[in-house]
Amino acid sequence: MHRRLLAIAAVAALFLTASTAAAQDVSFRFTGQVRELSGSPFEGIGPGTTFNGCYTFSLATPDTNGLSTVGDYRHGPGYGVVVQMGSTTFQTNRTAGGFLIELVNDHGNPSSDNYYFGSENNRTSKGVYVRYISFQLDDWTTAALDNTQLSTTPPDLTAWEYQWFGLTIEGSNCDWMIR
Repeated sequence: MHRRLLAIAAVAALFLTASTAAAQDVSFRFTGQVRELSGSPFEGIGPGTTFNGCYTFSLATPDTNGLSTVGDYRHGPGYGVVVQMGSTTFQTNRTAGGFLIELVNDHGNPSSDNYYFGSENNRTSKGVYVRYISFQLDDWTTAALDNTQLSTTPPDLTAWEYQWFGLTIEGSNCDWMIR
């Protein structure tokens, strides 16, 4: 059976704080609210459910993309994202690695800016496999980013023109999805 859960973050309150965990480590906290729902394998998640979370990355992680307009920062073990939604926790398997932050500045035709993080090695949640946890912001005015470097400052949501994807949590074979 194909089940799907859609949740869109309340954009105005998404990124709240930034903190430094270690000399090179940065954590950004966020919060939001489920606005759409089309199905879910998890009880207690529906429109109006609040969620909060945080993601941690290292400023020392090198850019592995050769393009000057795209920065790919692939993090190993110890980094990732945690999202608490109702009584359900979604999180990176921090012993496995597989957490990416991608910054796109004035790239493509037409050009755009993009801010993305994604976790592809995740812990099961209540016995359900979590394939991806990701977040993406898009700006077609190309004014949101000045470069592709990681920063100690969280993204300013008012600088991003378009948030189509927002926070997405996806299960195995698209059995379910939170957006």
